Amino acid sequence: MHFSSLFSSAALLALASASVLPLTQRDNCIPAVTAHQIVDDFIKTLTEFDEKNAQNLLADAHFSDTSSSINFFTGAPLDGYTFPNKTAFIGGQGAQPPVDVKLIKMDSVTCDGIIAFRWVANFDKTIAKGINILYTKLVGTDPNVVGPKGYQIQTIFSEFNSATWNIGFGGTTTPPQQSAVLKM
Repeated sequence: MHFSSLFSSAALLALASASVLPLTQRDNCIPAVTAHQIVDDFIKTLTEFDEKNAQNLLADAHFSDTSSSINFFTGAPLDGYTFPNKTAFIGGQGAQPPVDVKLIKMDSVTCDGIIAFRWVANFDKTIAKGINILYTKLVGTDPNVVGPKGYQIQTIFSEFNSATWNIGFGGTTTPPQQSAVLKM
């Protein structure tokens, strides 16, 4: 019995010391202030598009944006890229009218720079809510800044209520007939 309790104590000590290792690696994590700045700058691409902001925010290499919600409007394959590169994003997003988007909450920031956040877009007659997942990358050497000298967005996944978004821009939607609605 004494051996098993000694073994259990040694196992717990080993587990506790192993859990310290990730804590020391947190020094290499994306700083919270930088993650918030990335989200703020991303939201500005919707509220007050500025090409200089987009150029600073988005990575040059291997950038992509995927949204079935947007692809639905454009008739693109739902599982395909919405913007396959930075140039396409700037051209497409830069041509859109501004939308009153507000951050609801940043739900998660991982150590390696994956940021999940929820937002709401306010229109005269409705609202649309959505979620974005941003994969960021330290492309420079300064983790405390957004841009080529620090962190940039490499990949965007965005989904939102496309029906209320469409209504917000003056479109219409027809809900399914009652018989087609899933009964719970």
